[in-house]
Amino acid sequence: MRINLEKRTGPTGAVLLVLLSASAAHAYIDPGSGSMLLQLLLGGVAGLVVLAKLYWQRLLRVLGIGGRDTEREIDSDRSRH
Repeated sequence: MRINLEKRTGPTGAVLLVLLSASAAHAYIDPGSGSMLLQLLLGGVAGLVVLAKLYWQRLLRVLGIGGRDTEREIDSDRSRH
């Protein structure tokens, strides 16, 4: 008799069963892979910081937090370019 895990517990249950029943891999992450993962993480954080800087004033204006000074700064920035 074969039990279909997809029907009884759903896909989440099947994934949890596989993850919890996994045996030791007897492997390691070498320094090159570790530094690549760290670089990926730091690059993502840097990208989010740049994205936040680009859209910060617009976000404040949409939320109604930015006052009239913010609108004047944006207008003056546009007139300079």
